[in-house]
Amino acid sequence: MSPSFARAQMLRQHRRHEEAVALLHEHLAHHPEDPGAFIELALNRLEIPGAKALALEDARRASGLLPEDSFPLALQSRILSMLDREKEALPLAESAIALDPEDTYSWNAKTLALAGLHRWAEAEQSARHALVVDPDDESASNLLAHVVRLQIHNQRLAAVTL
Repeated sequence: MSPSFARAQMLRQHRRHEEAVALLHEHLAHHPEDPGAFIELALNRLEIPGAKALALEDARRASGLLPEDSFPLALQSRILSMLDREKEALPLAESAIALDPEDTYSWNAKTLALAGLHRWAEAEQSARHALVVDPDDESASNLLAHVVRLQIHNQRLAAVTL
């Protein structure tokens, strides 16, 4: 790992994303096929307003360099959900799960995509499965609570309109 890459990781933890991106570009100039750098670039760009499309490109590049790794696929799925492109996000999350059924990040990506598609029961099932895989996963727990609240809200709305 280059000093630029290590510093970029530290900068992301301190929410200094633009500086991290600059260092990652420096790192990639010397290591153009480093999938970890593309993942790190995507994670930073997710936090920069207006840079989600670039983050998606970075995650796609990482997937091409790591075709047997579930994380870049799940990351792409999450980014697509953030871009309101859940129909594209869901198959990527499912592909990530097929590669590693024990990866809660992939299950959470599927939950997000299903919730974005308003497929509440399936989203709940996906979140519950993530919690079976890792009962301590805070993201899965938060997603489950969110999905259940939305289901209850939608049921109440449906009852009122009937």
